Amino acid sequence: MESLNETMDIYTLGALPPYNFLLGGKLMVLTAVAKEIRDVYRQKYGGSTTIINGRKDSGELVLLTTTSAFGKSSIYNRVKYKGQPVCIPVGYTKGLGYTYIPPDLIQVMKDYLSNKGIEVQTGYGAGPNYRFRLISRFITELRKEGIQVSKNEVLQQGYQKEVYVFPLARNCREYLLRGENTPEYYDWSFNELAEYWKERYLYKRAKTNLEWKTWDKKKVLDELLGTYQLSFEVCRAGSKNILATERRNTACKLV
Repeated sequence: MESLNETMDIYTLGALPPYNFLLGGKLMVLTAVAKEIRDVYRQKYGGSTTIINGRKDSGELVLLTTTSAFGKSSIYNRVKYKGQPVCIPVGYTKGLGYTYIPPDLIQVMKDYLSNKGIEVQTGYGAGPNYRFRLISRFITELRKEGIQVSKNEVLQQGYQKEVYVFPLARNCREYLLRGENTPEYYDWSFNELAEYWKERYLYKRAKTNLEWKTWDKKKVLDELLGTYQLSFEVCRAGSKNILATERRNTACKLV
């Protein structure tokens, strides 16, 4: 358990327009392993006391983890620096998860459970992914009432994600398993990684993909807002239709 505090999960990694046209995602991958990230981590957590067991945090950061959005990732694949893979694929998830559920429907689930005297805890120490646990408990209670809902059908979306690890030290594995006491960091600076990205990815892509030249901030912003508004209206309309029905029908429509 001690070594878990010396790892960190990357929740979101990517590049926005126009940088995505120029393989900016690759720069973000390289940035993740820069020594400056470890410096910030050490400054923030080094010497702090852990909540669960009251142990002093070493402030060391030797491994990052993340998953792709869907299947094999074009961002993480084949990114190397000085002959060393920056991120290494180690397998796939089982495809557990859920698609977007509007806040109104989440509130219906919470109210339904609350009326039965059930509260799904949130916050630190309550368990992973609050919404996942909420939906799971909601389905469990529906099944008790005779409504046949399959958790696998609802919570197993089927989109397997590839899992990647980012070793920040040459002896990362040995150190985490406590076979060695001191991490041997690569100590790559952001500046050198950024320069490598320019030579390896940016200049070549800028010549072959000219979308970045016609990129207009206002146009892209309008498109993003338009897409968001459309999605919001669709979800809101769907939520109103579902909320107008009784709970039992709500559950059936949900699944």
